[in-house]
Amino acid sequence: MGPVSNLELSNLSEFATKVVRFLEAEGETRAVAYDAGRDELAVGDGQALTHFIGLGRLKARHDAIAEASAQARVFERDLIALRRMPTSFDAAARRLYPRLRPRATLATLELRRQVLSAMGQGDGDDISVPHQEVNSALAVHLVFQLSEEAVDVGQDRLKAWGRSFDELLEVAVANLAALPEDEPRELRPGLWALTGESGHVAARLVVGSALEKTTLGPDAVAMAPNQNVLLFADPADDAALIQMARIGLEASQAPLGLWGVTMARSDGRWDPWLPEASRPSHGPLKLARLPGTARLYAAHRDIQAAWHEIQNVADEVSPLLAVQDDGKPYGSAVWQRGVATLLPPADRVAVVDVSTGEPRAWSVPWADLATLGVTLVHVEGVLDYWRATGDVPLESITSYPRLQ
Repeated sequence: MGPVSNLELSNLSEFATKVVRFLEAEGETRAVAYDAGRDELAVGDGQALTHFIGLGRLKARHDAIAEASAQARVFERDLIALRRMPTSFDAAARRLYPRLRPRATLATLELRRQVLSAMGQGDGDDISVPHQEVNSALAVHLVFQLSEEAVDVGQDRLKAWGRSFDELLEVAVANLAALPEDEPRELRPGLWALTGESGHVAARLVVGSALEKTTLGPDAVAMAPNQNVLLFADPADDAALIQMARIGLEASQAPLGLWGVTMARSDGRWDPWLPEASRPSHGPLKLARLPGTARLYAAHRDIQAAWHEIQNVADEVSPLLAVQDDGKPYGSAVWQRGVATLLPPADRVAVVDVSTGEPRAWSVPWADLATLGVTLVHVEGVLDYWRATGDVPLESITSYPRLQ
């Protein structure tokens, strides 16, 4: 690398000052020194925790963004998002917000923490995410909001700040309440939507009074399929519920997708809800849940299998597959005959036979498993599983549709 010109040095010096001001604004209290010879900042005294920030590449990434307001993303990604960099609570407080998350996702993170701990890879406090239950499906936790993304607030951050989750949740709720809120709009009779771009719309299900701003009564049902979408509908209006299901199905698979679970108020809280199976809206609303449910089981499967290995448990873990047959989608688990397997609840089960050397599978309705001789034992947990065992005769399944 050639010598640095005076102009370049001046630019780096000015840039270093800009970085220092940003760090101070974010609560950095350690000494910061600029080393012109190395083109870097040293954050810390070199004895305790110290970070070194190379200014050349950071400035190049910063200058590559023309929009001044967007340049902060570079600092946030490269500086704040370093989870080990101490950030004072006072500086962080204004960036805290509540966020809805499936309880199963948080349970998977906790199981991952246990796996890593059992493997001797630390206590996993940076993985553990403190939260509060909203209902059997959802929980609320805390995020640290950057310009275009939100970082989970883990147990390690609570320890660093010396604050309790309840205390921080109160701060986060106040921050959300202070944000400008769009008014819900009526999409069609019996169906209302609150949307936005902040990533904090879904949390208004439990913070604020979005429902009260609609013409629907207190018996309305809700769905938060995306962090930026909150829906309310008349539970007696099948047409509105079907449209809710269509929007929820699409929104749950978009960026910031959450889960297309319909909820109704019960004893002061929102609980998962579905209309009677005989109603036209039952199928579409059940389908709206499927992509999110399949994602939850997919994320959990490998972690559960790793935990089984640590615990010397031989059980297999089935995925939950979203399958479409003649235009009709359904959920399917997978079970190999004679192998103890944890099955997620599904409409059908792909029963696999390998006795000929080549795997063959037949699609069997879940309701038929017991009559075929499969023993199903419920396994309690945030994610629902049934342990399937039994040596089902091959001839008893070959009458079902063969899977290719």
